[in-house]
Amino acid sequence: MIDEDISWLKDLSQGKETAFKRLYDLYYPLFCRFAMQYIQDEEEAKDIVQDVIFDIWHHRKAMDDIRSLRSYMYKSIANKCIDTLRKAKVKGTYLNSISEGSDFFLLKVLEEEVFLTLREAIKRLPSPTNTIFELSLEGHSNLEIAQLLELSLDSVKSHKKRGKKILYHKLHLLLLLLLQKN
Repeated sequence: MIDEDISWLKDLSQGKETAFKRLYDLYYPLFCRFAMQYIQDEEEAKDIVQDVIFDIWHHRKAMDDIRSLRSYMYKSIANKCIDTLRKAKVKGTYLNSISEGSDFFLLKVLEEEVFLTLREAIKRLPSPTNTIFELSLEGHSNLEIAQLLELSLDSVKSHKKRGKKILYHKLHLLLLLLLQKN
């Protein structure tokens, strides 16, 4: 390091504003171009360089330990750029997970609404068609439903077929809306 740099660092560590102004005027454009190699956003790169210059001014009393201000600044700017990129990646991942979480939540709400609408429509079906659909939703097979209600298997199938037609006519608009959303 040459004597002029030593003198300049000494002035900077003593808080002389002329040394700070020289640092800013001499290195700011150079370091902004350097930061742009990491960060593709010019404003973000400028902010990073300004933060590093401010940090140097803020911690100027510790400048006596620095051998090369330029090397120190390059390293500081590179580290700050990497931290910024890391935070942006974490934030992006977080935002994506929030977005995915909210999509999942909305899907669950929609599912519940559809299920409740379907249940209400089933309750309004004529008897025993409504009972057959309720038992079917509970997981009973056609044969089990026939045995529980003491009906023939063909009668259960016939009621289900009629019920599906009625439900389709009542709920087809809802189904169309759901299919359009996906």
